[in-house]
Amino acid sequence: MAKLILKALLWSVLTGLTLELCARLDDFFTHGAPLLANYDNNILNAFDKTGNRGRPFAHYLKWNLNSLGFRNLELDPQLPKLMCVGSSETFGQSETPGMEWPRQLERLLNENRPAKLQIVNTGFAGETFPTSVLRLPERLATVHPAAVLFYPSVAHYLSLPFIPPYQGPPPPAPARPRMLARFETVFKQSAPLWLMTWLRLRQIEKDAPTYGPLIDNISQPLIDRFENDLRQAIRLTRASGADPVLITHANRFGRTVAPEERFMLTAWRKFYPNLREDGFLRMEQTMNDVTRRVAAQEHVLLIDPAPDMPPGPRYFSDFVHFTNEGATIFARSLAQSLGHCRFSGANPCPTVPHN
Repeated sequence: MAKLILKALLWSVLTGLTLELCARLDDFFTHGAPLLANYDNNILNAFDKTGNRGRPFAHYLKWNLNSLGFRNLELDPQLPKLMCVGSSETFGQSETPGMEWPRQLERLLNENRPAKLQIVNTGFAGETFPTSVLRLPERLATVHPAAVLFYPSVAHYLSLPFIPPYQGPPPPAPARPRMLARFETVFKQSAPLWLMTWLRLRQIEKDAPTYGPLIDNISQPLIDRFENDLRQAIRLTRASGADPVLITHANRFGRTVAPEERFMLTAWRKFYPNLREDGFLRMEQTMNDVTRRVAAQEHVLLIDPAPDMPPGPRYFSDFVHFTNEGATIFARSLAQSLGHCRFSGANPCPTVPHN
C-alpha cells in the first residue's frame, strides 16, 4: 500500500512538472515569454516617484508598449496629436489589438481628413484619475497634444481612502506556477454562474468590514475630490496650450440593471465591497453629472456618450470594459463630436453648446 501511495505521489509530481513545462514552453513560443521568470501582467509595470506606470517596450500577451510605456506606436513628430487619458477602459482590456477605442477613433478621424493626426493612448490599467493628473504635466510636455481627451474611471474614487501612500515599488513577486493561472481561468469560464456569484458574495462579505460602513452612493468628499481633479486637469491642459475634452463614463447596465445582469453587478462590487450594489448606477450618474457641470462651467467641450451606449454583454465584456463592438460605438460617438475640431493652431477644438 505504501509503495502504491508513493508511486501515485511520484506520478502526480511528474504530471505537474510536465504540465508546468508545457505551459512555459507554450508561453515562450507563443508570446516570447521568459522560461524561468514569472510571466503575468506585472511585466507591464515600471515604478517611479509617483508610483506605477507602463514599462518601456514591455510586452505581455496582446499588450505591447512603446518606448514611453504607452500602448501606442512611437510618436510621429510630423503629426498633430490628441492625447487620451484614462485607466483600463482607455488602455484596452478585452478588445482585440487595434480595436481599443483610441485606435478606432484615430482611424475614424483620419478617414476623410487630408492632414492626418495621431492619437496617443496614455491610459494605463489600474491608474486612478488623481494619478493621471499628477502625471499630466510630464505627458503634456512629452506628447505636445493639440487636445486631451479625459475619460476617468470614476469607480476608482471609492478606493482612494484605502490606498496607502506610495512608498516605493513592491518586492519581487514569488514564483508562481503558470499552470495555476490556467486552471483558474478555466474554472472561471466553466463554473456555473450561480457558483461564481456565491463565491463573490462570500468574498464581499469577508472584505466589506475592512472598508468601514456600507454606503449607498459615493461620499461627498470623494465627489469634491473628483471635481477638483477635473478642474486641475483642465488648468494644466490649457496652460500647455492644448484643449481639454471631458467624456462621461459608460457602463454595461445603462439606466437600470436587468434581473439577468445582477450577477455582473456583484462582480463589480467585489472590487468595491463597501458600496451596496444598488449604489453603483447612482455613483456613475453622480460622477457623470459632476463631469457635465464642470465642462459647462469651464467652457470645455463635453462628449456625453454614457446615456446612449447600448447596455449588455454584446457591448461590454464586464461592468465597464468594452467589447470590440462596444468600443466601435463609443469611438463613433467621440468622432462625431470631434469632427469640427481642427487639431492645429489656436483653440483647435472650440466649445460647442452642451445638450
